[in-house]
Amino acid sequence: MTTTNPSKSDAPKKPRGRNSTSDKIWALGLASATCVGLVGVIGVRTVADAAESAQADEESYAAEGQSTQADLDAYAADLAAERAALDSYQADLAVTAEKIQFAADQLAAFVDSSASNGGTATPVATSSKKKKAAQSAAKAAAAPVPVAAAPPVKRAAPQATSKSS
Repeated sequence: MTTTNPSKSDAPKKPRGRNSTSDKIWALGLASATCVGLVGVIGVRTVADAAESAQADEESYAAEGQSTQADLDAYAADLAAERAALDSYQADLAVTAEKIQFAADQLAAFVDSSASNGGTATPVATSSKKKKAAQSAAKAAAAPVPVAAAPPVKRAAPQATSKSS
């Protein structure tokens, strides 16, 4: 008995699809239109979602707008208070710098006059308080400063090491 394969007959085959150039152009056009349409739909949905999101953001901002303004006003008040404190601190620093500069000028004048008089000059001062302060500074500069000896360093006694086997 012989078996025959029905798919391999000697009958002429039917064409499977249209293979003409115009059919290929038509199929390409449909595919392109489908892609462009799909991209358009996605774009429209994205724009609509963005608009809804923006509207929701505006509504939430409008609901929070008064508290945000109050927060900004409180922050501005805090900044103004901080500025006033910093201005006061700057004024204190300026006064201190003037005092230090005055003392440095007096000390420089004292050192210059001391060097020109062979080391026996008296401090230059304009008022009695300043004169006393300059004299005490001169005495302090002339007196040798005692140097404290460092305390001896206590070291721990060495520990015995034993070897165990």
